[in-house]
Amino acid sequence: MSRILYIRKLVLYLCLLPTILFGADWSTTHISYLYGQDYRNPANDNVNDNFSIYTLEHVSGWKYGDNFFFIDAAKTDTKNSDLYLEFAPRFSATKILGHKYEGYIQDILLATQINIAQGAGKKELAGLGVDFKLPYFDVFQTNLYHRDDKDLNGSTYQLTFVWESNFKLFNQDFKFLGFLDIAGEEGSDGAKSEANTLAQPQLLWMAYKNLGIGLEYQYWENKYGINGLDESLPQLLVRWTL
Repeated sequence: MSRILYIRKLVLYLCLLPTILFGADWSTTHISYLYGQDYRNPANDNVNDNFSIYTLEHVSGWKYGDNFFFIDAAKTDTKNSDLYLEFAPRFSATKILGHKYEGYIQDILLATQINIAQGAGKKELAGLGVDFKLPYFDVFQTNLYHRDDKDLNGSTYQLTFVWESNFKLFNQDFKFLGFLDIAGEEGSDGAKSEANTLAQPQLLWMAYKNLGIGLEYQYWENKYGINGLDESLPQLLVRWTL
């Protein structure tokens, strides 16, 4: 995909953002900076890159569900910025049907998502989400998707966990949050994505009301679906809430 075509698609999805914001019952928007070293380079296994990643992230709830949206701009020592976007609206049975759940289940949702990476095709996902009410967690979500990479033959599954826990330690505010993606193999010989796992847990100290400082740990087995390209590293994280 050419850079111009990618930018056009990116602008199209950004045009959806005002609708998300103005139609929201609640919303939170963050800007964050990540820095890490020794990222595995899929183009050259003998070279490890240092990364700076700038992220705009938005989450909101509206009349019929919730939305999640982020854009990453990643710059390495060896190349200019690459852009990556995810947009994930979900539709709530509780909000649409008025059904209340008992016990540990908070809501059941129709979950959708689209991923677009610069220089690559898009991935389309759709499936079922379940939000749980669990002790010590403010948010605990699971989404099971049917995933279709438009650059590959066939399709596969993706199981996603998302969590957030707010707590105090020594009278200071902390957040433990993150996600775990488990995806199956997709495609055929010559153009195949191996089964892969990506986890990014974060621990943030809320230095001020809107400023979090901490670490993100990235574990990626079969990075980008490349067999044997595994990554495990800490990253410095600074996050500002708008």
